[in-house]
Amino acid sequence: MPVVKNSQDLDMHLTDLNALIHHFEEVVEKQLDYSRRNGSVEGIELTTKVHSLLSRHKGLIRRFAESRSSSLKVSSKETFSKFLGAVAGLYDKGRSYPESRAMRDNYTALSLLSASLTLLKTYGLQIGDTAVSKMAYDMLSEVCPLIIEISRTLPVIVCRETAKEEEVAYDQAVVDRVTNAVARCWSY
Repeated sequence: MPVVKNSQDLDMHLTDLNALIHHFEEVVEKQLDYSRRNGSVEGIELTTKVHSLLSRHKGLIRRFAESRSSSLKVSSKETFSKFLGAVAGLYDKGRSYPESRAMRDNYTALSLLSASLTLLKTYGLQIGDTAVSKMAYDMLSEVCPLIIEISRTLPVIVCRETAKEEEVAYDQAVVDRVTNAVARCWSY
C-alpha cells in the first residue's frame, strides 16, 4: 500500500506531466504535417516516433490517474505552456533550417520530459509508491533512447539542410565527425 501523505501532490505531478506531454504533442503534430510535405526520411521517421511515444504516454498517464481516481486538471502551467506554444508557432513560420530546428526543439522537449520523469520516479520511490515509480521508469526507458537517436540523426539533417541553404556539397565526413564527437561527450 502506498505511503502517500497527500494525494493532491501526486495529482499535481501527474497534471503537470500531462500538460507537458499534451503541449509537446500538439507541436509535434504540426512538425509531422510539415515533415510529410517537406522533410527527409529521417525527419519523418523520428517525428513519427516522437508523436507515437507522446500519444502512448498521454494514455498511460490518463489510465494511471483514472486507476487512482485522480483527475488531470487544467493547470496554470498548461495555460502558460499553450501561450508559449502559440508564440513559438509564430516564431517558426519563417525560419530557415526548419527540420533541424524542429529536431532541436524535440531534443530539448524530450530532455525536459526525461527530467520530469526522473523527478516522478524519485517522488514515487520516496513516498513508497512503487506503481508511480514504475510508470515513470517505463516512460523514461522509452524517452532516453529517442534522445540518443535524435542526437545521432541531427547531424545528417543539419548537413543536408546546410548543403541546400548554403549551396555547398553534402559532406558525410562532417556527419561522422560530429556524431562521433557527440558520442564521446556523452560517454563518462
